[in-house]
Amino acid sequence: MNLGEVYRDMKDYKNAEKYLSEGLEGVKRAGDEYFEAKGYSYFGDLYRDKGDKETARDYYTRAYNLFKSIGAEKNAKDVLNEAKKLDKSI
Repeated sequence: MNLGEVYRDMKDYKNAEKYLSEGLEGVKRAGDEYFEAKGYSYFGDLYRDKGDKETARDYYTRAYNLFKSIGAEKNAKDVLNEAKKLDKSI
């Protein structure tokens, strides 16, 4: 997923999506809910950067709910703040 984030930063969204998808599937298979939530957050960032606020909001919501369910309160708050920024940029 880190490689996907690097591609996102470079605005190479096609490769970003490829590597984020591969990474997210890997952490899901491993049962790592924390990094699954991080993956959803990264996808939120990707779609935000691509200008698709609706999809970004969906991924941020998934990340928020999973972070909350595992007790990662700071991460949940950070994702919620990103989602709120989407509303302000309308």
